[in-house]
Amino acid sequence: MICTLCGVRYPRLKTESCPACGALLRYSAEDILGDSDIRIVSEIRPPQVELAKTIEDAIIQDKNAMTEAGTGTGKSLALLVPAILAGKRVLISTATTLLQHQYMTKDLPFLLAHLSELGCNFRFAVAKGRSHYLCKARLQIYAKKHGVSEEFRKWAVASEFGDKLELGQDVPPYWGRVNAEDCSGAARCMLAGDCGLVVARTLVANADVVVANHAIVGYDMRYNRRILPKHNYYIIDEAHQAAEYYRKAFAATFSENAISLAIHYLEGEAKALPPGEKFDSLVTLLRKENKSFFAKFPKKHDGSFDMLNGADFVSFLAALSSTIGELMAPYARELKARNLKRIKDTEYAAHAADIVDTKCGADDSDEDNAGRIDYLRDIPFEVILTAAKKFQRIHNSLVAICDSVSDKTGDDPHILYLQYPRTTKQGREVVYAPIFVSKILRNNLFPFTRVAASSATLTIGGQFEHFMEETGFSADALTYVTASPFDYAHRALLYCSKNVPIHPARDGVSPQLMEQKLGEYYEAMTDEIVNLTKASSGYAFVLFTNRVEMEEVAKRLKKESDFPVRMQEEGVSPGDLEKWFRKTKHPILCGLKSFWEGVSVEGDQLRLVIITKAPFPIQGDPIYQARKKILERRYGNNWYKRFKKLDVPAMITDVKQGTGRLIRTNMDYGVAAILDRKVSNQANKPGSYASLLINSLPFTLITASLSDVNRFLRQFEQAEKQRKKKEHP
Repeated sequence: MICTLCGVRYPRLKTESCPACGALLRYSAEDILGDSDIRIVSEIRPPQVELAKTIEDAIIQDKNAMTEAGTGTGKSLALLVPAILAGKRVLISTATTLLQHQYMTKDLPFLLAHLSELGCNFRFAVAKGRSHYLCKARLQIYAKKHGVSEEFRKWAVASEFGDKLELGQDVPPYWGRVNAEDCSGAARCMLAGDCGLVVARTLVANADVVVANHAIVGYDMRYNRRILPKHNYYIIDEAHQAAEYYRKAFAATFSENAISLAIHYLEGEAKALPPGEKFDSLVTLLRKENKSFFAKFPKKHDGSFDMLNGADFVSFLAALSSTIGELMAPYARELKARNLKRIKDTEYAAHAADIVDTKCGADDSDEDNAGRIDYLRDIPFEVILTAAKKFQRIHNSLVAICDSVSDKTGDDPHILYLQYPRTTKQGREVVYAPIFVSKILRNNLFPFTRVAASSATLTIGGQFEHFMEETGFSADALTYVTASPFDYAHRALLYCSKNVPIHPARDGVSPQLMEQKLGEYYEAMTDEIVNLTKASSGYAFVLFTNRVEMEEVAKRLKKESDFPVRMQEEGVSPGDLEKWFRKTKHPILCGLKSFWEGVSVEGDQLRLVIITKAPFPIQGDPIYQARKKILERRYGNNWYKRFKKLDVPAMITDVKQGTGRLIRTNMDYGVAAILDRKVSNQANKPGSYASLLINSLPFTLITASLSDVNRFLRQFEQAEKQRKKKEHP
């Protein structure tokens, strides 16, 4: 038991009040997860109990917490149990849909079933963006014009929530035309009584535990906590990824496709563009201005990025936003005339009120009917609001970018650049993003809730310093670090190869010899992977840092390996590749970033993880370049200080995630191999980035010998054969 006032724990006390202060006692996390008569877990895990006690102490002391817990700790329950027992209204966010799904379908139902027996009831729900849900009103309109598949129609009728997740890999190409992204609000929609989004939002509003993702939490902060319900405890799971999602949420963006898609809605689906030469000329001008701007830049990414600064760019933004404002003025007046105060749904009322702002040309001094366009009076409200919202999003981004670029007095550095898409369908995008998010979080997160951040990879060399600088956590936050409880000392081996040369681009090779040396590099890497996968009989992930290198090596592997080889091709989902890996005998999967983390393959189906090169940040990434310039000013000519501050922490986090794919259960075994010669050369050099990397990993058995790899894997294969013989004599 634990005192609700002073926080003193009494493991065996049977009374209801605290002997020290007389306050009421309640069940503690240790009661629920540790050695007690009411324990709800089948196995006591001391690290799980200690982690839960850290979170419990943070709640009692009204402090934030930073924790690192290796795979197998039972982190999910340790994070949730103390907050639920304390009666906190909890928000928990993750980076991956997989973990979000685990909380909703496994962890929270398990806790509810067991804690309710102890008198601790709670409600839980998942919070997602509107685009995740079907809009039945939009579906009706779209289906009449274009038709939909019978399978999709049946799903739309039968589904309680209309959640895209239910469709799995069968999401139709027209999902963007029928989802609820531009929902007009429950108070204005005739189908609201049969709307999955409305049901989902109601559940979220009434929940004691809300499961979200980092992105929607970022947008909730940006829009003054108008999206998610109020909460007094926030758990950031997979916290090593959170800062990047928050940065994207606070970025202002404008894509080359945005205006054309908004115009298409006005002219096509909605038919809400008033007739007349004035509006035709405004639309023509918008298209012309948009096209002429993006025509200045190459259509394909060349590995670099384009900075967008100067008076010409600001002039373009101002002209474009002015044209949009003029086009949207009658829509804003129409919304105002329909009396926004009567809209009961506050979220949508806020959207509409924003559009009525004078930025879009609506004069607050006008009478309700002044300046209205007769054509718009017959257009349904939801169509007017949707059209206005599409353009208002563009307008807001343009104004935010323009104002920020013109304002040289701000002390929160941002970067303005042109981002190239991964696919041609997305189009290029102007991005104005914060370089750091620590100040944003200190202003928009920590004053409003207590925060517990957790991940398997938060520390560098056992310290939280890098994470604190990234996120703005203060030094008084409680901390806890525990390694994975799995038996790394006996069931895992780290192999640091000395057989693959340093990549010629990193070794100062002249341009004249580059092609030859690259060929030698790829051949040596292929030979090493072939030898390693022979030792493991396949069952291997081969993780790369860039697509070109993966394609070159995979092409050679397919010729030289005796095992089935597949690589991560464009257009093939990671989920499909994971299914292929699980059902294939002796598979070798060559993967990129999405296979460095979030994938969990248990048992000896995965017994080898190969990291081909230390995954340092991409040099052409604009955020990286901006940070590099700031650190260069701070450290002057001392490039190594900048390197250890900027490059090394990101690299170590990624390697910890990548090697973390290997051991997922108590019965797993295997080898993690790092083929980067610079790592093996400097692994034993004190103070080097390689030694810091090795010391940050959980492995105690380390070798540079392929013979050791063979012997290590053979012993487990023999043991497995013996086990099967006993089970099936």
